Amino acid sequence: GLIVISDLIASSTVTQQIQMEQGWFLWSTYVQPENPNMENIISPIVDNTVIVKNWQGSVYWPALGINTIGNIVSGEGYQIKSEQSTFLDIEGDLIPYDYPINIPQGWFLMAYLNQTAADASVMMEPIVIDLTILKDWQGSVYWPMLGINTLGYMNPGEGYQTNTSSSTTLIYPYSG
Repeated sequence: GLIVISDLIASSTVTQQIQMEQGWFLWSTYVQPENPNMENIISPIVDNTVIVKNWQGSVYWPALGINTIGNIVSGEGYQIKSEQSTFLDIEGDLIPYDYPINIPQGWFLMAYLNQTAADASVMMEPIVIDLTILKDWQGSVYWPMLGINTLGYMNPGEGYQTNTSSSTTLIYPYSG
């Protein structure tokens, strides 16, 4: 008989639920949505969203109808200002935890691509030589040169500010 190929291909569609905190928050996703445009991604929570920014300062500003971000970039994090705490579901293909993230020298907003929380010092080990500081949305830090880790664990759904002494590429270790 006929074999229907599509039945043999396992679906890789996943949904990530991200809790967006009230006020300013740094978020990221391990999902590549079918429509990666920021306006489309934020649409379920647009009435609660003041502004979204990327690491280069481009914005999605719903009230003014401005979207200079365009599509989200795998491996990058974003700032958001929300009227109140809410949840955002993002559905699409899973971005592998070991997807290479190109990090420019200086400040950058980075995604966290593992699906489970993990110690920041372990996750940053591949780039520790270039990493000056890693910060979360609350200002907690992992500062390897000073032996400080008030950040503790990196969490799925959160974005992180990095400052590096040179451009580098991060491939996260696996967090099971």
